[in-house]
Amino acid sequence: MITRNDLAAAVDDGLLTEAQAAGLIRRAERSTGAADADDERFRFLNGFNDVFLALGIALVAAAFISFLFIVDVSQAAVAAGAVAVMWVLAEILIRRYRAVLPAIFISVAFTAFACVQFGGLFPPTFTERTMWDYLAPMSLEAAVCVLLSAVVFYWRFRLPFTLGTIGSLGYLCAFLIFGRLAGAATAMEWIQVFTLCAGLAMFAAAAAYDFSDPARVTRRSDCAFWLHMIAAPMITHGLLAQFAARVDIAAAMAILGGFVMFAAISLALDRRIPLVSILLYLGIAIGYLFAAVTVRSAFTVGATLLVLGAIVVTMGVFWRQLRHALLVPLDRYAFSRKLPPVRAS
Repeated sequence: MITRNDLAAAVDDGLLTEAQAAGLIRRAERSTGAADADDERFRFLNGFNDVFLALGIALVAAAFISFLFIVDVSQAAVAAGAVAVMWVLAEILIRRYRAVLPAIFISVAFTAFACVQFGGLFPPTFTERTMWDYLAPMSLEAAVCVLLSAVVFYWRFRLPFTLGTIGSLGYLCAFLIFGRLAGAATAMEWIQVFTLCAGLAMFAAAAAYDFSDPARVTRRSDCAFWLHMIAAPMITHGLLAQFAARVDIAAAMAILGGFVMFAAISLALDRRIPLVSILLYLGIAIGYLFAAVTVRSAFTVGATLLVLGAIVVTMGVFWRQLRHALLVPLDRYAFSRKLPPVRAS
């Protein structure tokens, strides 16, 4: 049976156009009466063999981690060997078998060992250690090397997950550059604004991928997913952390307003990730409102969780109807054609 993953692979290989793949998907949904046609799908598992392979990769990575603690062996050399092994595994499992979950494990291990390799070659400066309270993950030179390694990895294997890694490393490099230019104290003072700007930049890239594939039949949809995964918490933290630090009625209302804004964006893009990223802050706001009317902490916690759960379940069940109500009035505008189609409820 041909699946969405098969159609996406056919589009990537040039066997089908995006329009043809989207037409086949709509035809299959009409003939089967699929109730989950609006699900936010992304390629993750081809079968349990992917889990089996991922377990093997985790064991190989664990072996190299143990080798890092051998006293008389260079950690950079061990990490370089691990990077080479992960590259070979990627050639087999990503290029040949297109195993998604093992590919994610390989990408994580590749990046982690690259951090160890280049972190040993380029130790952090005093400024960089100060920026991270003397726990700097790496220097600017090391971060740039790891970023370039991730870029090469993506160029070779076209793994959407790696774009999230590239976005995170790009943020780290930019922040380390800012720290060197402005000083550690200034960098840490502006980290929230910096995080918000970086999140907005990644969100713009994710939206561009979404707009280029509204039917979600190519790998670009998966690229957008992982970029949203990184961008959403950065934007949420950049916007709302100041309100959560000292909650009062004004801060609670600001957080609730932020939730409404994130809900509209999520519905428009047909992406749940922005909503998930704001749930913690929404819980803080709701908890404050309950605490204002009761002194029982157990009731406050329980009522907050109940309301959060009800919001999530309600939006999940009526997602399609909510998208319809939000987007149908916008049909006359050209930009609406860039959004995922609104299907009948």
